[in-house]
Amino acid sequence: MKKILIMILGILSFGLVMPLTVNAACALTGQIVRVMDNATATTAYLKTSPLSTLYYTVGTTDSDLRDALRNCQNSGQRCYVIGSAASCPTTTGSMGIAGTVIVNP
Repeated sequence: MKKILIMILGILSFGLVMPLTVNAACALTGQIVRVMDNATATTAYLKTSPLSTLYYTVGTTDSDLRDALRNCQNSGQRCYVIGSAASCPTTTGSMGIAGTVIVNP
């Protein structure tokens, strides 16, 4: 009986921990320096430091997230952006599709 209980606890704990690693996302705080719209999507450029030459791009087709990215750009405030990429690029690159935008975190 004790073995079965340990197996059940092991399976349950694996089920709780596994989604945390699978849903990893790229999250950065910085200033949106440019937002470009086209007929189907919006792309924003984020710099983590004003003096940095590196920038990260994040895309969206959601109008609310587009408006939040525009607000970040227009206000000049720092924003916290979570993209769908499994991990953030170490050099200039894509964060994937925006899932969350928090203005002035």
